[in-house]
Amino acid sequence: MKRCALSFFVFFFTNILFGQYHGTSLWHTSADAIIDAKNISLGESAAANPSLLTSFISNPANLSEQKETSVFFNRRSNNYADQECDNYLLSSGIILPTSLGNFSFSYNSQILTYTAYHSIFDYESINYTLALTYANNICDNLSFGVSIKAFRFITDYTRYDFVYYNNITTKMHFFADVGFLYKFEKIFGSNDKLYFGASAQNLGSEIFLKTETNYEDQNGNINYPLAQYLRAGMSYDLIIPTGLNENTLEFILSGEYRNHLNPTDLEKSAVDGFGTGLETKLFNLLSFNIGGIYRNEETAYYEKQKLYLYYGFSGIFPLKLFSDSLPYKIAFSYGIMPVPDAFSMFGVKNMNSFSISVGYEGLFF
Repeated sequence: MKRCALSFFVFFFTNILFGQYHGTSLWHTSADAIIDAKNISLGESAAANPSLLTSFISNPANLSEQKETSVFFNRRSNNYADQECDNYLLSSGIILPTSLGNFSFSYNSQILTYTAYHSIFDYESINYTLALTYANNICDNLSFGVSIKAFRFITDYTRYDFVYYNNITTKMHFFADVGFLYKFEKIFGSNDKLYFGASAQNLGSEIFLKTETNYEDQNGNINYPLAQYLRAGMSYDLIIPTGLNENTLEFILSGEYRNHLNPTDLEKSAVDGFGTGLETKLFNLLSFNIGGIYRNEETAYYEKQKLYLYYGFSGIFPLKLFSDSLPYKIAFSYGIMPVPDAFSMFGVKNMNSFSISVGYEGLFF
């Protein structure tokens, strides 16, 4: 068993760490952005937290711990400016646990529309990612997972006062995520588990952007690498049973380190990011989530190298409570992301995220 684990670790890290390259990167796209509300409210610290339904986005090996056939839908707001702007991410998919391992099919998209200066110009952009994920145990408590992803980017910019348009499109590009997860059970008693995991995201070639405008001298092609990330983390799951219920109280503490593997020259000074979170569950029906995230990128709605606190809550409604013939669960999560707001006198804006899923207690086949 130890030989199996050691061989896997050596293979994983030598192939990932020596595969880095440098160039301009596209990041926080549908290929790597966290959209699940609970994951967000826990500081996006899911590299080794398989209790989260869609944590396989952070580490495909997390999918190996899912025991229920599920469908899910997530929405994350990125609207840092309310006026004339709509910016959000969506994800949906299905999780299929089987006797051959666990599978997931998912679709993620990022949509941005913007109209400025009384319709002087319009900007529309969408990128989407189709993913097939597979995970299984490879020896004892060690799991491995892989995601094969297809990514496409489309942008349409029109400026009416100058009679100018600029369309940027890509063909479908393919990338892969790989990861592992190791589990220790009964660390301090019979009701706790400890997980360690790591993954590499968006391994593949550069993206080919084709630019078309109404000025021929501005037409051309640009190559960009999609941002690659190394994620590593841990989580500790402790259940405190009572005479009332074996799941009366549960705590899940998680942490994640994230490294931007292919930064530009301007990004090299801030490639490290951190996230941590604490989920507190009551009777496995209601949970309260709080997390912190230390960003390594800078956008219009948050500064780099600064700690942000997120929070949220989640609920589970087992239909079995009404009838034993209904082995289904409906789960929801809501997350709040306070960010700086340059357009408000109060200086803070709360962006939000929402998730819902329906699960069936059993294998797909």
